[in-house]
Amino acid sequence: MFLKFILFVLIFYVPEQAHFPQSLGIRGINVFNVLFLIALAAALGQPKLSEAASPLKGKILFYFFIMGFALLLSLFKSPHFIQDIILYKTLVFYATLYFLFFRAVQDIKTLRFMFVAVAFTYGMMSLEIIREAAFFGFSPKIRLVGAFGLETGNPNYAGAYFAVLSPVAAAFMMYYKEDARVKMVATALFFMGLMAAFFTYSRQAYMAIAAGTFLIAISRSMMAAVFVGILVLNYAAWAPDSVVSRVENTAEVDQDTGEEKLEESADSRFEIWAGAWELIKSNPIGIGYNQFKIRIDPYLPEWVKARDAHSSYFLIWTEAGYLGLIAFLSLLYGFFAVGRRLYRAGKETNNPEATVLGLGFSISAIAVAMSNVTSSTFQSGEVMANYWVMAALVSRYAILIEEGYRLGDEREENAVPDEQVAGSQYHGDNGKDDEPAWVKRLEDRV
Repeated sequence: MFLKFILFVLIFYVPEQAHFPQSLGIRGINVFNVLFLIALAAALGQPKLSEAASPLKGKILFYFFIMGFALLLSLFKSPHFIQDIILYKTLVFYATLYFLFFRAVQDIKTLRFMFVAVAFTYGMMSLEIIREAAFFGFSPKIRLVGAFGLETGNPNYAGAYFAVLSPVAAAFMMYYKEDARVKMVATALFFMGLMAAFFTYSRQAYMAIAAGTFLIAISRSMMAAVFVGILVLNYAAWAPDSVVSRVENTAEVDQDTGEEKLEESADSRFEIWAGAWELIKSNPIGIGYNQFKIRIDPYLPEWVKARDAHSSYFLIWTEAGYLGLIAFLSLLYGFFAVGRRLYRAGKETNNPEATVLGLGFSISAIAVAMSNVTSSTFQSGEVMANYWVMAALVSRYAILIEEGYRLGDEREENAVPDEQVAGSQYHGDNGKDDEPAWVKRLEDRV
């Protein structure tokens, strides 16, 4: 019970930490670190019920290694190397939530509880922004951030949070038929997240949510995809006026020339990326971790004020070189692959819950990829912590199925005996002909 409690606290605390104490007065150590270590000790204190390796382990460790190499590159040229170390430590801790939850969650009851905790946190984050929007009169002049702080770029972080998790809610909303209550909650969460994303006025979040929802719909039927496509294309007919204005103002007319051009915020990104490309060409192995903001300055015109890369792809590519970009792309593919793995396992065992969760998570990997095109949100703990948790839950669920869990079983009490896994329920008269692929994989592994 204590382990479930501390894991729930972690899930809720990280995206909401702006509302709670964060510092302990010790440089490099904060409340999140302490909560993480307590949860880790509790997780390691329980017996290990499975020896299966975590599916993303290699890709995550490769990412850590390459970013660690980038940190070493900055050793002799960074004016703030201690800060660089602290930031790298933070990057590792948030991503290590994947290993913590994969180790801690070993049965279906705990897995469902953690899934509900993520959904609850998503709902509370949505309500906070919706409440703020109502308080400010839904003004298009105020980009809302909820728990994401007051810095200029933080509305994009808030928008990314809702964008990367919304495909899972959309999948349960469109597909899940086994429990009307689950479908109703998923529908409510999806539209709450959509409204919250609206009022962050993050255009990249709009695009990611639209693409994710369309891909979920097309997985269901062509009719559903056409319906969603019509809604997206005709957003001006139903979206709030402030949202329509935000999208339409992406391009503006130059008063001197009469030509249409991108508004300054959008246009500045191309200047930043052009400068990043120059850095990449001259430093193919990378300029060093956390060095972008101090190395990009000579490559930018005076009117560009931002010093952030405004793209995780360019940020990681510039700081960690070509290997950094490969490590990042490998992780994105890994997210997609574990979602598809659960989706296939759910299909093969007739488990609608696993099928829908796998579908939603695989599409959410595409939303993560899209959300990082025009902003650097991947290394943000507030944005990605619960996504790392979801990746662990999806990985564990796939392994539970591969090791014999069936819908309706409770793993500790009703685990499938080996003779049943190899017996008539999954086989034809000869005991082999009709066995599903996941059973064959399990037997090969054993």
